[in-house]
Amino acid sequence: MTISGQHLTIDFQNENLIARCGETVLCTVPDLICILERDTATPINTELLRYGFRVVVVAFPAPAQLDQRPGSSGRRTTSLRL
Repeated sequence: MTISGQHLTIDFQNENLIARCGETVLCTVPDLICILERDTATPINTELLRYGFRVVVVAFPAPAQLDQRPGSSGRRTTSLRL
């Protein structure tokens, strides 16, 4: 899934917890939500993130052993690119 030109909100507390576009939740822990600098793909952790960075957000599904969310079959095979 690719979202371009949309407003993406990431809630965080020491780590990226929830990625949403409007009211739609796109990704949440235990999945891995990564913020990368757009031109160099350098990771930007939460304490270094500042207004004005041009970024790409990429999400990777957690291993099935870690995914205990209600309704999860634990059989997800694709990663989510935001």
